[in-house]
Amino acid sequence: MNDTTVISYILTRWMLWLIIFFILSALFAMYSFIKRVKKYRWLLVLPLLLYTIYAAIPTINGFIDISQDSYITQSVSYYRPSEANTRGSLTASESIQVTLSTGETLTLKCGDTNFPYGRYTGVIVYAQRSKIAISFTPD
Repeated sequence: MNDTTVISYILTRWMLWLIIFFILSALFAMYSFIKRVKKYRWLLVLPLLLYTIYAAIPTINGFIDISQDSYITQSVSYYRPSEANTRGSLTASESIQVTLSTGETLTLKCGDTNFPYGRYTGVIVYAQRSKIAISFTPD
Protein backbone atom coordinates (compact mmCIF):
# COMPACT_ATOMS: atom_id res chain seq x y z
CA MET A 1 0.00 0.00 0.00
CA ASN A 2 2.80 2.44 0.82
CA ASP A 3 4.44 1.97 -2.57
CA THR A 4 1.21 2.47 -4.51
CA THR A 5 0.51 5.78 -2.77
CA VAL A 6 3.97 7.13 -3.62
CA ILE A 7 3.70 5.86 -7.21
CA SER A 8 0.26 7.44 -7.72
CA TYR A 9 1.57 10.78 -6.42
CA ILE A 10 4.51 10.60 -8.84
CA LEU A 11 2.24 9.68 -11.75
CA THR A 12 -0.05 12.66 -11.14
CA ARG A 13 2.98 14.94 -11.33
CA TRP A 14 4.03 13.46 -14.66
CA MET A 15 0.49 13.69 -16.08
CA LEU A 16 0.87 17.47 -15.93
CA TRP A 17 4.18 17.06 -17.76
CA LEU A 18 2.40 15.19 -20.56
CA ILE A 19 -0.23 17.91 -20.87
CA ILE A 20 2.47 20.61 -21.11
CA PHE A 21 4.36 18.47 -23.64
CA PHE A 22 1.37 18.11 -25.95
CA ILE A 23 0.50 21.81 -25.79
CA LEU A 24 4.09 22.84 -26.53
CA SER A 25 4.35 20.26 -29.33
CA ALA A 26 1.25 21.71 -30.96
CA LEU A 27 2.64 25.25 -30.65
CA PHE A 28 6.02 24.11 -31.96
CA ALA A 29 4.38 22.50 -35.01
CA MET A 30 2.16 25.53 -35.60
CA TYR A 31 4.95 28.09 -35.49
CA SER A 32 7.71 26.06 -37.16
CA PHE A 33 6.76 27.25 -40.66
CA ILE A 34 6.86 30.98 -39.87
CA LYS A 35 10.31 32.38 -40.72
CA ARG A 36 10.27 35.16 -38.13
CA VAL A 37 9.41 32.77 -35.31
CA LYS A 38 11.60 29.92 -36.54
CA LYS A 39 14.77 31.11 -34.79
CA TYR A 40 12.93 31.54 -31.45
CA ARG A 41 11.00 28.28 -31.46
CA TRP A 42 13.50 26.72 -29.05
CA LEU A 43 11.94 28.99 -26.41
CA LEU A 44 8.85 26.78 -26.55
CA VAL A 45 10.93 23.90 -25.17
CA LEU A 46 12.17 25.92 -22.17
CA PRO A 47 9.01 25.52 -20.02
CA LEU A 48 9.07 21.78 -20.65
CA LEU A 49 12.69 21.54 -19.56
CA LEU A 50 12.05 23.58 -16.43
CA TYR A 51 9.06 21.46 -15.43
CA THR A 52 11.05 18.28 -16.12
CA ILE A 53 13.68 19.39 -13.62
CA TYR A 54 10.95 20.43 -11.15
CA ALA A 55 9.21 17.04 -11.39
CA ALA A 56 12.36 14.89 -11.52
CA ILE A 57 13.58 15.65 -7.99
CA PRO A 58 10.47 14.34 -6.17
CA THR A 59 10.35 11.42 -8.59
CA ILE A 60 13.90 10.37 -7.75
CA ASN A 61 13.22 10.77 -4.02
CA GLY A 62 10.02 8.73 -4.36
CA PHE A 63 11.79 5.88 -6.12
CA ILE A 64 14.53 5.88 -3.48
CA ASP A 65 11.83 5.64 -0.79
CA ILE A 66 10.23 2.71 -2.61
CA SER A 67 13.48 0.83 -3.26
CA GLN A 68 14.78 1.26 0.31
CA ASP A 69 11.34 0.93 1.92
CA SER A 70 11.97 4.25 3.72
CA TYR A 71 8.69 4.86 5.53
CA ILE A 72 8.45 6.48 8.96
CA THR A 73 5.65 5.92 11.48
CA GLN A 74 5.34 8.55 14.24
CA SER A 75 2.89 9.99 16.75
CA VAL A 76 2.18 13.54 15.69
CA SER A 77 -0.02 16.58 16.02
CA TYR A 78 -1.67 17.01 12.62
CA TYR A 79 -3.20 19.99 10.81
CA ARG A 80 -4.74 20.18 7.34
CA PRO A 81 -6.46 23.47 6.46
CA SER A 82 -10.05 23.22 5.28
CA GLU A 83 -10.92 23.89 1.65
CA ALA A 84 -12.62 27.14 2.65
CA ASN A 85 -9.34 28.44 4.13
CA THR A 86 -7.33 27.55 1.03
CA ARG A 87 -9.55 29.00 -1.67
CA GLY A 88 -7.43 30.49 -4.43
CA SER A 89 -4.41 28.38 -3.51
CA LEU A 90 -3.55 25.37 -5.64
CA THR A 91 -1.18 23.63 -3.24
CA ALA A 92 -2.28 24.56 0.27
CA SER A 93 -5.02 21.91 0.52
CA GLU A 94 -2.57 19.29 -0.77
CA SER A 95 -0.25 19.77 2.21
CA ILE A 96 -0.37 18.67 5.82
CA GLN A 97 1.36 20.40 8.71
CA VAL A 98 2.74 17.83 11.15
CA THR A 99 4.34 18.59 14.51
CA LEU A 100 6.50 15.74 15.80
CA SER A 101 6.89 14.87 19.48
CA THR A 102 10.32 16.58 19.39
CA GLY A 103 8.65 19.88 18.44
CA GLU A 104 9.90 19.80 14.84
CA THR A 105 7.34 20.84 12.21
CA LEU A 106 7.14 19.13 8.81
CA THR A 107 5.07 19.94 5.76
CA LEU A 108 4.00 16.74 4.02
CA LYS A 109 2.32 16.31 0.64
CA CYS A 110 -1.00 14.44 0.61
CA GLY A 111 -0.45 11.20 -1.21
CA ASP A 112 -4.18 10.49 -1.06
CA THR A 113 -7.37 12.53 -0.70
CA ASN A 114 -8.61 10.62 2.35
CA PHE A 115 -6.82 12.81 4.88
CA PRO A 116 -9.25 14.66 7.16
CA TYR A 117 -9.36 18.45 7.38
CA GLY A 118 -8.73 20.07 10.75
CA ARG A 119 -6.49 19.50 13.79
CA TYR A 120 -5.88 16.04 15.18
CA THR A 121 -3.36 13.97 17.08
CA GLY A 122 -2.53 10.46 16.00
CA VAL A 123 -0.10 8.25 14.12
CA ILE A 124 1.10 9.13 10.62
CA VAL A 125 3.08 7.12 8.08
CA TYR A 126 5.10 9.10 5.53
CA ALA A 127 7.89 8.57 3.01
CA GLN A 128 11.20 9.77 4.41
CA ARG A 129 12.82 11.54 1.42
CA SER A 130 9.85 12.55 -0.73
CA LYS A 131 7.77 13.72 2.29
CA ILE A 132 4.57 12.13 0.97
CA ALA A 133 1.98 11.28 3.63
CA ILE A 134 0.79 7.69 3.25
CA SER A 135 -1.78 7.26 6.02
CA PHE A 136 -3.04 8.90 9.20
CA THR A 137 -4.84 7.25 12.12
CA PRO A 138 -6.36 9.72 14.60
CA ASP A 139 -6.29 8.95 18.33
